[in-house]
Amino acid sequence: MLVVYTRLPPSGFFDRDKALRPSPHAQLHAHFGQRPNNPIGLRLESPGVPHMPLPISSIRALTAAEAHGDKLAAWRAGQLQRIRDIANSKDAKARDAELKARSPPEVRALIKHLNLGALDLLLREANHPDHSLCHELAAGFRLTGDLSSNGLYPPKEDKPATPKHELLNQAESIRDLMKQASRRPAADVVKNFMDAGRERGNTASSKGDHQSAYRQCPINPDDYDVAVVGIYHPDRTDLVYYIHHSLPFGSKASCLHYTRVAKGICAILWYWLLLVILSYVDDFHGTAPQGLALQSYECFLEVNNIIGFYTKLAKNLEPAQRGKLLGLILSIMDDHVELDLDPNRKDALLTEIHNTLQEGIMSPAQASSLAGKLNFASSAMFGKSGRSYLRVLYNWHYNTRTQAFKPHHQVARALQWFRWAITECPRRTIALGQARKPFILYTDAEFGDQEGAPNGQIGGVLHIPDQNKTEYVSWRPPTELLSKLKQRKTQIHALETLGALVCIYHWSYTDNYFQKEAQTTGGCDVTLYIDSTTAEGCIRKGCSTAEDPQQHVHSNMENGSHARDLSVHPESPSAENPADWPSRSEFRRMETLGWARARTLVDPPWRTWLE
Repeated sequence: MLVVYTRLPPSGFFDRDKALRPSPHAQLHAHFGQRPNNPIGLRLESPGVPHMPLPISSIRALTAAEAHGDKLAAWRAGQLQRIRDIANSKDAKARDAELKARSPPEVRALIKHLNLGALDLLLREANHPDHSLCHELAAGFRLTGDLSSNGLYPPKEDKPATPKHELLNQAESIRDLMKQASRRPAADVVKNFMDAGRERGNTASSKGDHQSAYRQCPINPDDYDVAVVGIYHPDRTDLVYYIHHSLPFGSKASCLHYTRVAKGICAILWYWLLLVILSYVDDFHGTAPQGLALQSYECFLEVNNIIGFYTKLAKNLEPAQRGKLLGLILSIMDDHVELDLDPNRKDALLTEIHNTLQEGIMSPAQASSLAGKLNFASSAMFGKSGRSYLRVLYNWHYNTRTQAFKPHHQVARALQWFRWAITECPRRTIALGQARKPFILYTDAEFGDQEGAPNGQIGGVLHIPDQNKTEYVSWRPPTELLSKLKQRKTQIHALETLGALVCIYHWSYTDNYFQKEAQTTGGCDVTLYIDSTTAEGCIRKGCSTAEDPQQHVHSNMENGSHARDLSVHPESPSAENPADWPSRSEFRRMETLGWARARTLVDPPWRTWLE
């Protein structure tokens, strides 16, 4: 897999040790044990600071669940029985009666099966911030007026722009801070956080679905007048009016209110049962170790049944290592997760593309529709593949009145690329914390054009931290290659793109460090630093509006199996790029540092890449 991200964070933005290691003055500990008024005894302790509830989240739930070890299944069974006991308790029944006593008759008829008392008690114990959820369910949600999530979603406040004169006055202090800060990539920090909150062992995923989700949530009678739908009756000449008593589709308020309900369900599952589950509107996606996956799925069904929300068994997916996730196929392997397109969706897209290319006609409306489908399809491809080709289709929708296109038109090329990518482009994968040997690769290029004679040179530096080994390579592209590039004022961006691919190819096949690592561990983690944003964008996206760099990347993805095994990261300022030396033949400087010269670079298959 080949992925390139954009830039390093600002200097000193991340410090892994500080980010991952608690302060000695505020050590945080999660404790487990029964305490009065605390069902799982989960709390944060900090010397000199009063006990406070641990914020609930899926990551916190996962971390706490791991502490139970082999006893987690038995503990969850006990917790589920406690939830049943609370739901049947006098307190819950009294609270339920109190809430429903204030309900309008129309609303009471819709919520009579809901145990609002149990829902309220469970959410309060979980410290859920949406304190008014049960009150609003009892009264019916409002569709009009000032809507609020009541603390569930924090408001977005844009930071006010700093006046120019104030910013300039701060320049000196900002420069001093930048000099003091250390630089380091953020990727290792993110990876450590992911590994710290990762389920151990083989993992399975499951999906739950609320039946007619919006229709289970009542609206307040005061808003019935804006929830009216007029329908022509087939046997009458006038309209028949239907008044929604539940959340209707199309209302901005409906999505807000229903997701509040879904987040409340998740909060209960996180806090009381330590389940790893997230909601996307009415879809609830959970993961668990295979030995606990079925119990976790059944806990989701049971909690919804206790509270009174209906689930749609036909759309639920029992735990498995492969299944649909929001229209994509999710496959969970031992060391990574892979996304792919549903086979039926694949076939439908390929058929539509084939027919459009055969006819040579595409209306603006069809271009917009196809671009939307392909945009979704590209979410299963690595990096940001196909972005420039999607732009071609969107431009056809917005900027053209014609419908016909020639076989070599950019629209045809875009469709041809997607026809290839749908079946052949490397899929999006997410590594699951497997320990792999790290590689750090720097690439650079030089270009000159003296008296009409173009010349260039490519340099690469590879550092292997665990061996404390550094190698460099230098290669002069032949005149034939330079002559085949599209004529432009400078070829530096084309050579920067080519340089990264040449170096990846070299250390994959000539000095095959990458290939050996991929064969041993099933993948290879390479951090690429490159000082050209144009080249970085081309490699990261897998495509470019410039035809020859695009062809380099396309062919490299299509023919190079290593492209499925490499994870490549971001950009480096030119002045700090050590590959600048081999690209300028400054070999003595590298020898002084003890860097080894790699084996002579065999002529890479650039001719094939440019075909």
